[in-house]
Amino acid sequence: MASFFIRLTLGYGLLAAGWLIWGEGYAALFRAGGQMLFGSFGSHGVVRFRPLQGERVDTEILLSNRRHPGGFMPLRNSSRFVGYVPTAFLLALLAATPMPWSRRFRTLLWGLFLVNAFVVARLALTLVWGFSQDNPVALFAWGPFGQRAVELLFSVFAAMTSASYVVPLLIWLPLGVGRGDRGVRVHAGKAQRA
Repeated sequence: MASFFIRLTLGYGLLAAGWLIWGEGYAALFRAGGQMLFGSFGSHGVVRFRPLQGERVDTEILLSNRRHPGGFMPLRNSSRFVGYVPTAFLLALLAATPMPWSRRFRTLLWGLFLVNAFVVARLALTLVWGFSQDNPVALFAWGPFGQRAVELLFSVFAAMTSASYVVPLLIWLPLGVGRGDRGVRVHAGKAQRA
């Protein structure tokens, strides 16, 4: 267990430090992917992802409504917080997990698919929240209960820092501590008792 936590700490530390090297490239890819997926939001929403100069906040998302030309709502976002941190944490968890090499590649592919699906869902939730505010770009009117639900989902999954660690941990559990690993441990335990 101690070796797992040492490997996890070292792996995550290296990936976190790697942001200094490939952070700009990741941020550009994040914005391009967001633009491709969400450039048109429903029939009237328009979304533009633009770079911002800043250490923590590197992306500006401009929301506008085709029914109200000229008005827009800016959202400030961090590609590092929204996308890179959960991806790096999941990669560190998977790298630290002892598993047969035959499973590593498949586990890595599934992990990257699921964590990126979380990043896309996070962005979509941010946009739904932005288009649900009381302003000229609003696309949605949920009513009091619906608006509270949107606010709660946004605050828990998109705005809270802890989601960047909790969701990758939940993705890792079935992938890294799957049935195959328990079988290996049980087998090793029988061998030791024999």
